[in-house]
Amino acid sequence: MIRQTRRSISCIDNRWGQPEFWLAIADALSPLIDRNLLAAVDLGRNASGDIQHLPAEQSVNGVGYPYAIIAASLTG
Repeated sequence: MIRQTRRSISCIDNRWGQPEFWLAIADALSPLIDRNLLAAVDLGRNASGDIQHLPAEQSVNGVGYPYAIIAASLTG
């Protein structure tokens, strides 16, 4: 039934055939979401639901974070 629904919706818009869309829906339905906890340590989930390191442009703890701390500590 789910596969048939996926195929039917994919006929309307091809993006519905991509697992990322279904994973986003499943995440939104869960009362407990680990997205923020994972993001705090530069991790996230891929389209398969596996945990992986975030790309550099999505990293909070990368190069930009130390500069943000320094800027926040300055008074003036």
